[in-house]
Amino acid sequence: MNYGTRLTIEDKVSSLFHLDPVIPAEYQDTFRRRTHLEPEKTLMLAVMKDAITCFQKYARARHRKAKHLYCDAEEWILEKDSKYFFSFEQICESLGFEPGYVRHGLMKEQEKSTARSLTPKHRPTGDSGKKRSKRRKVQLAA
Repeated sequence: MNYGTRLTIEDKVSSLFHLDPVIPAEYQDTFRRRTHLEPEKTLMLAVMKDAITCFQKYARARHRKAKHLYCDAEEWILEKDSKYFFSFEQICESLGFEPGYVRHGLMKEQEKSTARSLTPKHRPTGDSGKKRSKRRKVQLAA
């Protein structure tokens, strides 16, 4: 079969051994990713975001499923010296975060949140919420 090339077999074989006019940097640029974050780092960021969300959102959870999500996130965040690719420390280092600093900030924020939730809420009137709800039920029943 002739595809319109007039090269002999010797020409074709000798062309295999010529230097490529493309320099290595140009060749590597064709394979470089054009996106800001590589897909792997985007996935790592999503894993970290989900764990932090569960850690903060379900810290005072009462339901079993929510408590389980919190405990899993807390265990993952507090685990040190893990060699797993998607461990907290590996993800932090891959994304350029200091794992100890992030861990400390999360724990400090949780302590503040817990302290705020334990302070009594002041009501403008002396009535407790139970008394008002009982009065409302009595009025609705009448």
